[in-house]
This record gives sequence, C-alpha cells and structure tokens, in this order.
Amino acid sequence: MKKTLLSLALLAVCLFVANSVSAIPIFYSNGMKFKTLHELPDSVEVNGQHVDFGVSFDQFSIMWIPMWNYGELNYAVASDDTVYGLDEEELTYLQEAYGIDTEKAPQIPFWDRIGGKIIWGALALLIIWGIIPGKKDEEEEERPEVPSAWNKESEGSQEEA
Repeated sequence: MKKTLLSLALLAVCLFVANSVSAIPIFYSNGMKFKTLHELPDSVEVNGQHVDFGVSFDQFSIMWIPMWNYGELNYAVASDDTVYGLDEEELTYLQEAYGIDTEKAPQIPFWDRIGGKIIWGALALLIIWGIIPGKKDEEEEERPEVPSAWNKESEGSQEEA
C-alpha cells in the first residue's frame, strides 16, 4: 500500500515538474494530432512539401497512451510538421483523383479512439485490486499470537512422554 501511494505521489510530482524542468521528459501531451489514412503519391505537395491524407483531432494523453479525444474531427492533409484543413472542393478532388472515400464521416483509428482507455482502465482495476485487502490478510490479523509460555509447556510434556 505504501509503495503504491509513494509511486503515485512520485508520478504526480514528475507530471507537475515536467513543464518547468527541461531535463525531465514530458509525460503528457495535449493538442492536435494527425493520423494518416491514405498515403498520397510523392507528386502531391503543399507549399513545396509532400503531404498525406488523414484525419486531424485534439487529444490528451499521458505517458504516450491516449486518454480522451475532444474537439472536431476533420479530414486534412499533413506534411512532417504542418497540418492543412480541407474544404469541400479539395475533398471532392481527392475523391475523384485518388479514389479516397471522403463522403463518410472521418474516424479516428482504434488505438487513438479506444485502445488507450482499455489500458488505463486495466491499470486502474489492478491498482484497486491491489489496494483492497483479501480474506487471507483478514484471517492473519484476527488470529491471536500464541504465548511463548504455552510453547515451552508443550515441548516439555513431549520430552517426558
């Protein structure tokens, strides 16, 4: 129990200190994410950089495991460092030129949508399971100790017999 509380306190301190000290890695992220759904040919460029087609969304994650998504889901194209939103005309062009289905609503990949919630839920259950005492612990606490005088008497009676 003490180790669990100490570990949680240490993690909390690291999370709060991570923003102010550059030597500690950042354990959480919050902001826009882009997931590639279709890789476009190398000839497709925006501002001189190759882009791929995908979905952009806002996400909060801890230790690189997604916790929840918020904001709007939008189709977008992105280079290595920039995400560009698409209007209806550009979506129609991508659908006709590259056969990308843009008529259905954009969806986040499984890991970003549900996978992280499964991991964090399992971790929470393990912590709760570890904190709740079992029947064996309760039995050991209820059983009184045998006085040492009783042990000596029983040893002596066995030697005489």
